[in-house]
Parts: sequence; structure tokens; C-alpha cells
Amino acid sequence: ADAYSLRRGERIAVEQFFPDTIGFTLTYTERHEPLEIDPYVILLNKAQKAQSDNDLIFFGNQRSLCGGIIYQEESHKVIITPKAVNADIERIIVAYAIYGDDERKNFSMLQAIGLQLWDQTQEKVRFTIEDLHLERTIVAVEVYRYKGAWRINAVGSGYRDGLVRLCQSYGLEIAE
Repeated sequence: ADAYSLRRGERIAVEQFFPDTIGFTLTYTERHEPLEIDPYVILLNKAQKAQSDNDLIFFGNQRSLCGGIIYQEESHKVIITPKAVNADIERIIVAYAIYGDDERKNFSMLQAIGLQLWDQTQEKVRFTIEDLHLERTIVAVEVYRYKGAWRINAVGSGYRDGLVRLCQSYGLEIAE
């Protein structure tokens, strides 16, 4: 079966496609030089803020304290188990950032950018992310609670200022 094609701004119910876990993989084609792109997941409370540094899941902190979010470094895959996420978490930001300080490296250097959303065995949803230019960090999707159920919001927009600015906007202090 073909994956459901998600559009920017569209929202879907998690249980419609994912009974247990959601795996996220960013795919793209490089136009020129290779870029290192890493996933970052930020857990937010009702105030839309991270409560501590433990709420940032990435290559330096590969598992949330509740075990509901795991970053698999070898595959660059993020796995979210919504049922395992603490009740005080209202929103989960799934973002991707270009590694390093070279301002010339940005998402305009890529084409065919897509986010694949997997259940245990196959791709169920695909989100094509278009119209990126000088962004160095993008918020791909938000997974959030709405009336007791988890939903996914296709965001697909970014920050030119990079990861530090994104983290600061959610109350995290990142050493530059």
C-alpha cells in the first residue's frame, strides 16, 4: 500500500496510522556537497516550554527519561511511543538541523526533502517538505495532545538562525 501523503499544515490522528510507535526518517537528495543533518526532539509542557535539558533528545541524549522517545544514531531515526510519554508532556517537536557552524550550508542545498513516518514495519505517511531556502534548522512535525488523543501537525518550516535559536524559543539554553 502507498503511504498517505501529508500536506503542510495538515493534522492527522496518530491512531489512524500508528497503533504503537511512530518512526521518523528524513530523506533528501544532496545537490552539491554532503551535509550532516541530525534530528532533535523537544518535549514541551502545557506552557510550550521544555522543563529541563533532559527534554532535548539528540545524539548526546538518545532517550527520554520516560523511554517514550528514542534516537537511533546509526540510522538517524527517531522513534516515539506516544503511550509511554509522560502525562505532563503536551507537545513533541521533531526538528532537523544541519550540523556545524558554516552559515553557507542550509536546506536550499538539498532537494526532494521528505519525512517518512513508519509503524513497526512500513512507511505509513510521507510529508514532502518544500520551499526551504536559507534555513539551517527545520521543524518537520509536531506530535501533540488534543482532547486526550495524540495528533500530528505537518509544519515543514525553519529557522535561519539554526538550532540554538530553536532551542531558546522553547526555554532551553544551548552552549554555542
